[in-house]
Amino acid sequence: MKFIVSSLKLLKNLQALSGVIGSKNTLPILDDFLFQLTENELKITTSDLDVTMAVSMVPDMVEGIGEVMAASIIAKVERDRIMVAYDKDYPQYGYAKHKGYPTPAHKQICRELGPSPIQRLTFRY
Repeated sequence: MKFIVSSLKLLKNLQALSGVIGSKNTLPILDDFLFQLTENELKITTSDLDVTMAVSMVPDMVEGIGEVMAASIIAKVERDRIMVAYDKDYPQYGYAKHKGYPTPAHKQICRELGPSPIQRLTFRY
């Protein structure tokens, strides 16, 4: 699966997808991008934990068709980078070490200190 689109057109559509990130989110990341390519359309779908959004565009060239889930790893790496940065603001939570994943140590800290300002309040300790 290969396609060519103008970088400006792709940027415009990816910026539209950034609308998925709401101001209520404490950790503004996207979970996944799904790229679906047909003979005359590239559809990009993404979601955060609450909302899903899709954009479509006409590629300049298509070679093969199919779909691929991309950016799960990119999103994880970006999330981990953000959590390391949050560790500077909230060092008592140890975000640099566990990146906010529910490890036994993270759960224990949250039970002792309560949720940090960046945590989902629906998380169970």
